[in-house]
Amino acid sequence: MLEDPFENNMDNIQEAIARGQSALRVLTRTTCPFEWAGAHAYLGEAYRQASFHVNLQELYSGLAVMQEQAIRHFEAALQVYTEYDYPLEWARVQRFQGMIYLERVQGKRPENLAQSRDCFELASLSIRS
Repeated sequence: MLEDPFENNMDNIQEAIARGQSALRVLTRTTCPFEWAGAHAYLGEAYRQASFHVNLQELYSGLAVMQEQAIRHFEAALQVYTEYDYPLEWARVQRFQGMIYLERVQGKRPENLAQSRDCFELASLSIRS
C-alpha cells in the first residue's frame, strides 16, 4: 500500500513540499502541462496540510503566507485542469480550494466563505454531471 505523504506527519509534509518544488524546477506548463498542473495541485495541498502545524507555520513564514501559497498553487493547476479537459482533476482542485478558502485567515470572512461555497458547488456539480 502506498503511503499518503499528507498523513499529518510534519516530516512527510516537508518532504512533499520539497518534492513538489523540485518537480516544478523541471516541469513546465508548455512541455508537460498535465504533470505541471499536478505538481501545483500537490504543492497546494501540501501547503494546506502544513498550515495545520504550528512548527511548520513558523518554518514557512506563517499561516497566512502558507494559505496564500496554497491558493496560488491551486490557481496555477486550474490553468491546465479545466472542467472540460480534465473534469476529475478540476473537481478535486476545486474541492481543495474550497477547503483553503474555508480556513483562510486573510481577507474578509464572508467573502472567503462565499468563495469556499462556490468552489464546493462547482466541484459537486461537476461530479454529478
